Amino acid sequence: MDYLHQNNILHRDLTTKNILLTADFHAKLADFGLSKKKLEDSSGSNTMGSVPWMAPEVLTNPKSFNRKSDVYSYAICLWEMFTGAQNLLDTEKSMVVLAQEVIRGWRPEIPRTCPAQWGELIQRCWCPEAAERLDFYSVVGVLKSRAFACEVVMMVGSEYVTGLDFGDS
Repeated sequence: MDYLHQNNILHRDLTTKNILLTADFHAKLADFGLSKKKLEDSSGSNTMGSVPWMAPEVLTNPKSFNRKSDVYSYAICLWEMFTGAQNLLDTEKSMVVLAQEVIRGWRPEIPRTCPAQWGELIQRCWCPEAAERLDFYSVVGVLKSRAFACEVVMMVGSEYVTGLDFGDS
């Protein structure tokens, strides 16, 4: 996502169903059907993605989609990863009610089983105001930080692997 944003491309439909995993657990993005090259004078588009992953500003005005809207969607994907929910509609809200609540600032509860640093990252990525959210460059910085990486636990088969190898040691 950072690479896309550095090249002024907005995904605009970042959902867990559009994040594919390779056999060795590398994430690959799919479904660029709604992606758009972001031009400085672009007025956006009315084409929308999937409501449960939409940022509040997009729910209010679809033409307001920006880089931080993709970051909001990423936060929802992280929340799904830690809850096992397939999307926010698992909370038994209709899409209309969900959209209204998200616009008013509602966010789902971060489970207690979610490591604190991941919970903080989620919160920093789904702030109600787009200007307050991290950008993907900052998200990558957080994920690459040694303090953060030491907290990562990934289950591979029946074994647990701790930490991440960024190839810089």
